[in-house]
Amino acid sequence: SREPVYSNLSPEVITPVDRARQALGTALRLCALIVPGSTLFNASLVHVSVTAVTLVSSSSSMWTLLFSAVKLGEEITIAKVAAVFVTTLGIFCIVSEGGSRNSEHDGRRSHFWLNASYLTMVAVSAMLYGLYSVQLKIEIPNERIL
Repeated sequence: SREPVYSNLSPEVITPVDRARQALGTALRLCALIVPGSTLFNASLVHVSVTAVTLVSSSSSMWTLLFSAVKLGEEITIAKVAAVFVTTLGIFCIVSEGGSRNSEHDGRRSHFWLNASYLTMVAVSAMLYGLYSVQLKIEIPNERIL
């Protein structure tokens, strides 16, 4: 696991140029995750129903749990898995109420492989968001360093 960016130097050693360089590096690393994730998510909304996109994107909490275990060494507990499951189930219950209305009556024709590719974009977006959430914790472990 990598040390937080700002922990390498003591506060009295950090010059304004060092602070700006570190902040720019942090911003670029975080943008490299969130910008493609948001782009994939928004691009998929044009082609797939909001219901399907919402269901697949809700997997970001699962990805955050997995990446935090791998990158931060956090323990995966039954309570955490249950929380992810209950959250995803709740989203499913909410969006399934109107799910069938969007599939045939919104002017979109159903093409299995095309829809699968767009839903894959959403899944990658959710994965990138989970990785972004963990990377944010690594880069900025607390607000005091800002």
